Amino acid sequence: MPNDSKNPSNLIQSDEFEQAVSPKDLRGRINLRTDKMMQEEIEDIAEDSRYPLNSVSQVVRFCCLLGLERLRLWKPAPTLLGAIKAANQIISRDKMQTEAQDLIQRLGERVEWYLQHKHYDEVLDLVAKVRCSFDNIEGSFWADNIRKEIDLKFEEWLGRIDKLREIDSERGH
Repeated sequence: MPNDSKNPSNLIQSDEFEQAVSPKDLRGRINLRTDKMMQEEIEDIAEDSRYPLNSVSQVVRFCCLLGLERLRLWKPAPTLLGAIKAANQIISRDKMQTEAQDLIQRLGERVEWYLQHKHYDEVLDLVAKVRCSFDNIEGSFWADNIRKEIDLKFEEWLGRIDKLREIDSERGH
């Protein structure tokens, strides 16, 4: 806590002062752009011995703490634009489901074409390439769902390829 000679009005609470002076996580970084007058004022406060904060970083952290506290108290009322944005996010998620289902359907159509034309290796290549497109996406419900669907369908398609190859070999093709 700052001593009385530096903080005669005791405007800074001890917990606020400790948070500004001794941040628990020093790994966070934010680049801040300010106008020249604000930068000069922050620097003046940091250099002025009458203030308990001794660096530009401490002044900025303290201002951020107070600003965040005020914003939390503000709790803006819902707006029509906010409601529209929230509804659009819901629709976007639903659209992903539709697009995922369309992708699986289109993949199935291509696989069927290749099977009918006895291009079995193309089926394997196509399915592998499509499946690999989703391998590096972690934590996505729809990516996980698409991978599972492709894996299930692939087992079915692979079984059909094996049967078709067996039939082709019996016929001498």
